[in-house]
Amino acid sequence: MIEEAEKKAEILKKEALLQAKDKSYQEKAEFEKETMEKRQELQNLERRLSQRESHLDKKIELLDSKETDITRREKTVIQQEKAVQEQERKVTATIEKQRIQLENIAKMSSEEAKRFLMESMENEAKHEAAKRIKKIEEETKELADKKVEGDYQPGCPTLCGGVCRREDGFRGQSAQ
Repeated sequence: MIEEAEKKAEILKKEALLQAKDKSYQEKAEFEKETMEKRQELQNLERRLSQRESHLDKKIELLDSKETDITRREKTVIQQEKAVQEQERKVTATIEKQRIQLENIAKMSSEEAKRFLMESMENEAKHEAAKRIKKIEEETKELADKKVEGDYQPGCPTLCGGVCRREDGFRGQSAQ
């Protein structure tokens, strides 16, 4: 009987040990499953965080670009304002000069006034001719640049010199 009791005790001990091992194995498997889920969750969070960071970097680059553009535009506006102020100063000076000249003309003889008027008209004509020449030179340079860039359309009937892009699709020699 003692032997039987010892065998039963041994069997119970082995069963308890097996149950403990099984429980330990199940707990270990559950722990590994939870760990894997947590890792997956962390990886998802890291991926989303990385995407947000990338998105923020793009926004920062866009804002930097816009800021640079605004700064450039501000400088352009400031330069234009200075140019306008300079033009206003020149116009004011010219008006004052002409007022003084008119006062002097009033004191001139008719021959002197005619001569002065002719000289003024001649100077103005020279100035206008110089402006036209400059405009023609600029247009010629633009046309040459267009030819170099391949945008030149010879024979265009709009008299643009072949540099326009008409809406009707004209691209080249006109039928004559």
